[in-house]
Amino acid sequence: MKTRILLTVAAAALSVSINASAQGDRYFGLDYGQSSLDTGVSNLTGTAKLDEKDSSFKLLFGTKINNNLAIEGIYVDFGEAALTGNPGDTFDSLGSTWVFASSATVKVNATGFGANVKGIVPISDSLSAYGLAGLIVWDGKSVVNGVSVGDNGSDLFYGAGVSYDLTESMSLDLSLESYTLGDLGVTRSNLGFTASF
Repeated sequence: MKTRILLTVAAAALSVSINASAQGDRYFGLDYGQSSLDTGVSNLTGTAKLDEKDSSFKLLFGTKINNNLAIEGIYVDFGEAALTGNPGDTFDSLGSTWVFASSATVKVNATGFGANVKGIVPISDSLSAYGLAGLIVWDGKSVVNGVSVGDNGSDLFYGAGVSYDLTESMSLDLSLESYTLGDLGVTRSNLGFTASF
Protein backbone atom coordinates (compact mmCIF):
# COMPACT_ATOMS: atom_id res chain seq x y z
CA MET A 1 0.00 0.00 0.00
CA LYS A 2 2.80 2.43 0.94
CA THR A 3 4.62 1.58 -2.30
CA ARG A 4 1.51 2.52 -4.26
CA ILE A 5 1.36 5.82 -2.37
CA LEU A 6 5.02 6.50 -3.25
CA LEU A 7 4.37 5.77 -6.94
CA THR A 8 1.38 8.13 -6.87
CA VAL A 9 3.46 10.89 -5.25
CA ALA A 10 6.29 10.30 -7.74
CA ALA A 11 3.87 10.49 -10.66
CA ALA A 12 2.44 13.72 -9.28
CA ALA A 13 5.95 15.11 -8.85
CA LEU A 14 6.79 14.23 -12.46
CA SER A 15 3.59 15.90 -13.67
CA VAL A 16 4.31 19.04 -11.67
CA SER A 17 7.92 19.02 -12.89
CA ILE A 18 6.78 18.95 -16.52
CA ASN A 19 4.30 21.76 -15.92
CA ALA A 20 6.72 23.92 -13.94
CA SER A 21 9.87 23.32 -15.97
CA ALA A 22 9.24 26.34 -18.13
CA GLN A 23 9.41 28.50 -15.02
CA GLY A 24 12.95 27.37 -14.14
CA ASP A 25 11.86 26.19 -10.68
CA ARG A 26 13.75 22.89 -10.65
CA TYR A 27 16.70 22.32 -8.32
CA PHE A 28 19.11 19.66 -7.12
CA GLY A 29 20.98 19.34 -3.87
CA LEU A 30 23.30 17.40 -1.59
CA ASP A 31 23.40 17.30 2.18
CA TYR A 32 25.90 15.70 4.51
CA GLY A 33 25.82 15.25 8.26
CA GLN A 34 25.48 12.86 11.15
CA SER A 35 22.94 10.09 11.57
CA SER A 36 21.88 8.56 14.87
CA LEU A 37 20.55 5.03 14.42
CA ASP A 38 18.36 3.84 17.29
CA THR A 39 18.81 0.06 17.19
CA GLY A 40 16.92 -0.57 20.42
CA VAL A 41 19.99 -2.27 21.93
CA SER A 42 20.56 -1.51 25.63
CA ASN A 43 22.02 -2.80 28.92
CA LEU A 44 25.37 -3.87 27.52
CA THR A 45 27.65 -5.82 29.88
CA GLY A 46 31.32 -6.82 29.88
CA THR A 47 33.34 -5.53 26.94
CA ALA A 48 30.35 -5.10 24.60
CA LYS A 49 30.33 -1.76 22.74
CA LEU A 50 27.62 -0.05 20.69
CA ASP A 51 28.21 2.76 18.16
CA GLU A 52 24.96 4.19 16.80
CA LYS A 53 26.36 7.34 15.13
CA ASP A 54 27.76 7.61 11.63
CA SER A 55 28.04 10.00 8.68
CA SER A 56 25.08 10.21 6.29
CA PHE A 57 24.28 11.93 3.00
CA LYS A 58 21.27 12.69 0.81
CA LEU A 59 20.89 13.54 -2.88
CA LEU A 60 17.72 15.31 -4.01
CA PHE A 61 15.97 16.68 -7.05
CA GLY A 62 13.04 19.02 -6.56
CA THR A 63 10.42 21.13 -8.27
CA LYS A 64 9.18 24.32 -6.67
CA ILE A 65 5.46 24.71 -7.35
CA ASN A 66 5.26 28.19 -5.83
CA ASN A 67 7.00 30.22 -3.10
CA ASN A 68 5.48 28.01 -0.39
CA LEU A 69 5.43 24.49 -1.80
CA ALA A 70 7.85 22.05 -3.45
CA ILE A 71 8.01 18.32 -4.24
CA GLU A 72 11.29 16.39 -4.00
CA GLY A 73 12.69 13.01 -4.97
CA ILE A 74 15.52 11.76 -2.75
CA TYR A 75 18.20 9.12 -2.24
CA VAL A 76 19.56 8.69 1.31
CA ASP A 77 22.51 6.76 2.72
CA PHE A 78 21.75 6.44 6.44
CA GLY A 79 25.17 5.20 7.54
CA GLU A 80 25.87 2.31 9.88
CA ALA A 81 25.50 1.18 13.50
CA ALA A 82 27.85 -1.41 15.00
CA LEU A 83 27.71 -3.69 18.05
CA THR A 84 30.80 -5.62 19.16
CA GLY A 85 31.24 -8.14 21.96
CA ASN A 86 33.21 -11.08 23.33
CA PRO A 87 32.12 -14.43 24.80
CA GLY A 88 29.88 -13.93 27.83
CA ASP A 89 28.99 -10.30 27.07
CA THR A 90 25.24 -9.61 27.05
CA PHE A 91 22.83 -7.01 25.68
CA ASP A 92 19.08 -6.45 25.56
CA SER A 93 17.17 -6.20 22.27
CA LEU A 94 13.60 -6.88 21.08
CA GLY A 95 12.47 -7.70 24.63
CA SER A 96 15.11 -10.37 25.27
CA THR A 97 18.62 -10.64 26.70
CA TRP A 98 21.23 -11.99 24.29
CA VAL A 99 24.63 -13.53 25.07
CA PHE A 100 27.70 -13.46 22.82
CA ALA A 101 28.77 -17.09 22.36
CA SER A 102 31.92 -15.94 20.55
CA SER A 103 33.62 -12.69 19.61
CA ALA A 104 31.46 -10.95 17.03
CA THR A 105 30.71 -7.67 15.30
CA VAL A 106 27.14 -6.90 14.24
CA LYS A 107 26.64 -4.07 11.74
CA VAL A 108 23.37 -2.57 10.52
CA ASN A 109 23.13 -0.16 7.58
CA ALA A 110 20.44 1.16 5.26
CA THR A 111 19.81 3.23 2.14
CA GLY A 112 16.57 4.40 0.55
CA PHE A 113 14.75 6.19 -2.25
CA GLY A 114 11.78 8.41 -1.50
CA ALA A 115 9.60 11.41 -2.26
CA ASN A 116 8.36 14.22 -0.06
CA VAL A 117 6.29 17.39 0.00
CA LYS A 118 8.10 20.49 1.30
CA GLY A 119 6.27 23.45 2.82
CA ILE A 120 8.24 26.73 2.79
CA VAL A 121 7.73 29.84 4.94
CA PRO A 122 9.81 32.90 3.88
CA ILE A 123 11.26 34.81 6.84
CA SER A 124 13.17 37.46 4.89
CA ASP A 125 14.38 38.00 1.33
CA SER A 126 17.21 35.49 1.83
CA LEU A 127 16.09 33.30 4.76
CA SER A 128 13.24 30.77 4.92
CA ALA A 129 12.07 27.94 7.14
CA TYR A 130 10.58 24.70 5.89
CA GLY A 131 8.99 21.45 6.93
CA LEU A 132 8.77 18.24 4.92
CA ALA A 133 6.96 14.91 5.02
CA GLY A 134 7.16 11.94 2.71
CA LEU A 135 7.63 8.24 2.13
CA ILE A 136 10.95 6.34 2.00
CA VAL A 137 11.41 2.92 0.36
CA TRP A 138 14.46 1.45 2.11
CA ASP A 139 16.86 -1.46 1.92
CA GLY A 140 18.62 -2.55 5.10
CA LYS A 141 21.34 -5.06 5.82
CA SER A 142 22.58 -6.73 9.00
CA VAL A 143 26.09 -8.18 8.86
CA VAL A 144 27.47 -10.56 11.50
CA ASN A 145 31.17 -11.39 11.05
CA GLY A 146 30.83 -10.97 7.28
CA VAL A 147 27.54 -12.87 6.88
CA SER A 148 24.72 -10.57 5.77
CA VAL A 149 20.93 -10.71 6.00
CA GLY A 150 18.79 -8.23 4.07
CA ASP A 151 15.53 -6.49 4.91
CA ASN A 152 13.42 -3.86 3.15
CA GLY A 153 10.22 -1.90 3.50
CA SER A 154 8.59 1.51 3.18
CA ASP A 155 7.83 4.03 5.92
CA LEU A 156 6.86 7.66 6.43
CA PHE A 157 9.37 10.33 7.45
CA TYR A 158 9.38 14.03 8.34
CA GLY A 159 11.80 16.87 8.93
CA ALA A 160 12.34 20.61 9.29
CA GLY A 161 15.06 23.13 8.51
CA VAL A 162 16.14 26.59 7.47
CA SER A 163 17.53 27.75 4.12
CA TYR A 164 19.73 30.76 3.37
CA ASP A 165 20.05 32.08 -0.20
CA LEU A 166 23.67 32.71 -1.17
CA THR A 167 22.64 33.87 -4.64
CA GLU A 168 19.46 33.73 -6.71
CA SER A 169 20.27 30.14 -7.69
CA MET A 170 22.27 28.72 -4.73
CA SER A 171 21.42 28.21 -1.06
CA LEU A 172 22.71 26.62 2.15
CA ASP A 173 20.43 24.49 4.35
CA LEU A 174 20.46 23.26 7.95
CA SER A 175 17.99 20.45 8.63
CA LEU A 176 16.87 17.78 11.06
CA GLU A 177 15.01 14.69 9.79
CA SER A 178 13.40 11.68 11.45
CA TYR A 179 12.92 8.27 9.78
CA THR A 180 11.48 4.92 10.82
CA LEU A 181 12.97 1.97 8.92
CA GLY A 182 11.11 -1.03 10.25
CA ASP A 183 12.44 -1.53 13.81
CA LEU A 184 15.24 0.99 13.25
CA GLY A 185 14.75 4.67 14.07
CA VAL A 186 17.09 7.16 12.38
CA THR A 187 17.62 10.86 13.08
CA ARG A 188 19.70 12.90 10.63
CA SER A 189 21.21 16.37 11.27
CA ASN A 190 22.60 17.90 8.09
CA LEU A 191 24.27 20.77 6.29
CA GLY A 192 23.17 20.98 2.67
CA PHE A 193 23.66 22.86 -0.60
CA THR A 194 21.07 23.33 -3.34
CA ALA A 195 21.29 24.87 -6.80
CA SER A 196 18.37 25.78 -9.05
CA PHE A 197 18.28 25.80 -12.82
